[in-house]
Amino acid sequence: MTQNHEPLSPLAQSILRGLEDVAAYARGDHSRVRITRVPPPVDIKAIRQRTGQNQKTFAETYHINTETLRSWEQGKRTPPDYAVAYLKLIEKNPNTIRDMLTS
Repeated sequence: MTQNHEPLSPLAQSILRGLEDVAAYARGDHSRVRITRVPPPVDIKAIRQRTGQNQKTFAETYHINTETLRSWEQGKRTPPDYAVAYLKLIEKNPNTIRDMLTS
């Protein structure tokens, strides 16, 4: 019994290629895929709260625009990479960073 198949749509072809890539990856062939590691999100509100400061005081202490800080905390905007690095420094050494900014 012969079946008459219509050609696959571009979308179906793309899905099929993706499935083939997944199968190859499962067999240990990692050459067909690209792995992107996404760093965990930074909890800006938690960092601020650990300093014991409200938004206004934290923003003033660490020279961050209050509205920008608020929008980051509310998830309306995502901080750029350099700001994430700065926030992580504040998280690890809030007093040192504060003292550096006031000296």
